[in-house]
Amino acid sequence: EQREVQSMAFGNNIKKLREEKNLTQQQLADKLYVSRQTICRWEKRLKMPRILITAKKLALELKVSMDELISDEAAQDIQINYGI
Repeated sequence: EQREVQSMAFGNNIKKLREEKNLTQQQLADKLYVSRQTICRWEKRLKMPRILITAKKLALELKVSMDELISDEAAQDIQINYGI
């Protein structure tokens, strides 16, 4: 199923990128204000963030890429306004 493949890539990418940054699951969780168990579930492909699923559905419905949906400018605004 396509959702399963996307979920696998997402989990694998999180783990790979987290390890490249020398972060533990707990350290990443602390930065995102989630539990370590949440990070573990994402990496093991047991769960995906609801916002990711919603954004993917929205991008598919609007026939745009995820990058087009959330531009660099929008990401910068989020960082500035919410300190993320």
